[in-house]
Amino acid sequence: MPNLEEVLIAAGEPVLPLYTCGREDCARACRAFEIEVVDDQWVCSACLHRDRRAAEPAPVLTMDDVRAERTARLRICDWTQLEDVPDDVKLPAQPYRQALRDFPETLETEHPDLLDDDVVVVDDICALPWPELD
Repeated sequence: MPNLEEVLIAAGEPVLPLYTCGREDCARACRAFEIEVVDDQWVCSACLHRDRRAAEPAPVLTMDDVRAERTARLRICDWTQLEDVPDDVKLPAQPYRQALRDFPETLETEHPDLLDDDVVVVDDICALPWPELD
């Protein structure tokens, strides 16, 4: 089966040349519209995108973000406390829900190393030591 270039050539259509990304860790073959010259070197769009992402500052998490995540986690298990939910579901969820309510204060008292004033010193809010349902 012929590839796209062979089909274009057979049809008399112009074929865009391929350029190779100059990054040592890439060497991807790209069309002209997928590549830019950076520091006298061809660089593919994937490498440029990766460079831009790496240059972006890490998001800053605050205690307000922790409280918002806590509230979202509480909402997920709100149904466990409805009137028609059996006690074998309702009762195990209660200590977990209380631990979630207490989490911002617990974080401040038991994990002060994760805080710098009101800023949480982690890259991902899920990396915090959240309570777990037993």
